[in-house]
Amino acid sequence: MDTKVRTLANHLGFDPMVAQKLYFESDLFNSIDGPERLELEAALSAIKSLKRSLTKANNKLKQHGVLTAAFKYNGYDLLASMKDMEAGLTEITAFGEDKLKAETSGTKANKRAHAVAKYVAELFLAHDLNVGFGVQPLNANEPSTPYGRAVREALSIFKVYETPQSDFETLKIVNWKWPAQASAKALRNTKTNKK
Repeated sequence: MDTKVRTLANHLGFDPMVAQKLYFESDLFNSIDGPERLELEAALSAIKSLKRSLTKANNKLKQHGVLTAAFKYNGYDLLASMKDMEAGLTEITAFGEDKLKAETSGTKANKRAHAVAKYVAELFLAHDLNVGFGVQPLNANEPSTPYGRAVREALSIFKVYETPQSDFETLKIVNWKWPAQASAKALRNTKTNKK
C-alpha cells in the first residue's frame, strides 16, 4: 500500500483499502511533480545507458565462443542471461516513458493539486460525506469545511509544491483553496446535470 495513501486515510479516518483502490483509479496515481520528474528522467537516462552497454558487451561475448562455452559448462548461460536483462531493461524503460507521458503535473503544480482535490472528493463520496467548499469568515485562507481541510492536508501529505520562481526559493505547499473549490464546483455541476 502507498504510504502517502495510508497516511491520508488514517488522518481522515477512512478505510485504507478503499483509499488505495480509488488512488489507483485516480489521476493522482499517474501524476508526478517537478522534482520527481527530474529524478525519473535521470533514472531513465541511466537505464538506457546501461542497456546500451549491455548490448555492446553481449555482442563482444558472442565473438568469444570459448569464454561463453566455459561459462555454460559451469552452469552459466551468459548470453541468455544478458538477453533476459536487456528485455527487463526495455520493459522498465517503456514503463518510465509511459509514466512521463501520462503524468499530469510536470512543472505545473496546479494540475497535481487539482488531481489531489479530485481524489479527496472521490474519497469523501465513497464514505458518503459532503464535498462542500467554504472559507472561515475572518480568514479566507482557512477552510471551513471538512473537505477543504482534507484537501489542505492531502496536498501536504502528497508534497504538492508551488513552482519555485528561483533556485533559492523555499518550497511551499500549493494553496488548498482553488483546487478544492474547483473540485467541489465540478461535482455540484455534475449532480445538477444529472437531475
